[in-house]
Amino acid sequence: MERQKPADPAAVEQLLRGTAEQAGVKAAALIHGTRVAVTGRAVSAGLFEVLSLLGVERTVQRLRRAVSYPPTP
Repeated sequence: MERQKPADPAAVEQLLRGTAEQAGVKAAALIHGTRVAVTGRAVSAGLFEVLSLLGVERTVQRLRRAVSYPPTP
């Protein structure tokens, strides 16, 4: 199985902050929500490093799961 190279944390930060700007929300709100959705905790290691290490596929998977919370019976 080939491993995907982790994204650069600085590039992940730039992407997240740009997304917040486009959506018209404060970056801090998007960062905090993303942290909780991805790690399940309000406090974690640096978010951009966490997202970088998780990779795109696992990050998107966790974000989709959070958006659909609570699960439908």
